[in-house]
Amino acid sequence: MILRRRVLAGLVLLSIASPGTRVLAQTVSDPVSDALQGLTNAVPTPASTFVGITPCRLVDTRGNGFTGLFGPPALVGQPPGGTFRFFPVNGHCGIPATAQALSANFAVTNTTGNGFISVWPGDGAQPVPLVASMNFSAGQTIANAVIVPLGAGGINVFARVTTDLIIDVNGYFDTGAAGPTGPIGPAGSTGATGSIGLTGPPGATGPTGATGNIGLASQLCVAPQYVRGFDASGNVICGGFTSFTGVQVNRPISALVGWTQCYIDSYSSDGPTVAAILAACPGNYLLLACRATDSPTLITFAHAPRADVLFDVGVGTGATHTANGVAWYFNQGSSWGYAPAGEPVSRVPCDTQGFSDRLCWPTNPNIGSINPGFRCGSNFTSSTAFQRIIYQAN
Repeated sequence: MILRRRVLAGLVLLSIASPGTRVLAQTVSDPVSDALQGLTNAVPTPASTFVGITPCRLVDTRGNGFTGLFGPPALVGQPPGGTFRFFPVNGHCGIPATAQALSANFAVTNTTGNGFISVWPGDGAQPVPLVASMNFSAGQTIANAVIVPLGAGGINVFARVTTDLIIDVNGYFDTGAAGPTGPIGPAGSTGATGSIGLTGPPGATGPTGATGNIGLASQLCVAPQYVRGFDASGNVICGGFTSFTGVQVNRPISALVGWTQCYIDSYSSDGPTVAAILAACPGNYLLLACRATDSPTLITFAHAPRADVLFDVGVGTGATHTANGVAWYFNQGSSWGYAPAGEPVSRVPCDTQGFSDRLCWPTNPNIGSINPGFRCGSNFTSSTAFQRIIYQAN
């Protein structure tokens, strides 16, 4: 029985081509074909639910005649702007609508960094944490054979970094492929038990093999951690929260993995004292954000270590402190906010320059509290239609 909602990442079908024989999914001379050299032309079909087919190229994001859902562009890495991509399977390359799972060779090329691809059924949610179906290095062309259940007639593919993807189908699993089970034949008579032979001498101990690569299972991050990146050796780096560099605009709150909201109120209200806000937000990292009231999308946000977000720059109109690609300013008697690093600000007391990538909250010099208003991206407002928010992480 095939579990449709379980990604069988890392299950590899290997076969051996005859010596001197070059078996390719498509007779085109390119780095992907070289990476696929030696893989079998088709997987034999046993008397079971697996059906082998003549290899058929389903996807090539480089182009080469492939367009629409099966061609360019390349898979875009995430972050900053990528997401998984759906590829239809049923009804293509001879795969019937009743097929339950796909067997194919996946190849990547034009890789822009160390990363991995992850594959799961087309109707399934993105697994957390992700499981790599294939790891690769920057500039590497590499292929791997993968079996993946089908959902909604296809599969989802996620790439950690931007890369081109090629999929060559070589078979599928179908619950209707096997014939009916025949009747059980009569049991034969039990033969006489033979005598136990002499125990032979132990064989010599063979040489110790070379140390293998780090196993994938040992690289998986344990929830609530997630795969944050790779070190120079290609090993997974686990992180506790999603990190962003520079000012971000129009991003969903769902992207803030590992961040916890610790303060929220309306731009129309007199906020609590800064000291009270910071007592409610003791995290090592602070993220300042704003949005249209109750919207799932943040108009702008930025984060940095706590000491950088709270670095007192005084009351100078152009004074800022740069950290994590952001020009920060903070003073309990003037204003609190940010702009993109390297760009000028004009604090009177809040910054009035720039566009949608800036945020500013005025502070009361007498009691050290947050005053109503002043800026959420390009919106200069003291309305209940906008909210100011702080998130924290460790």
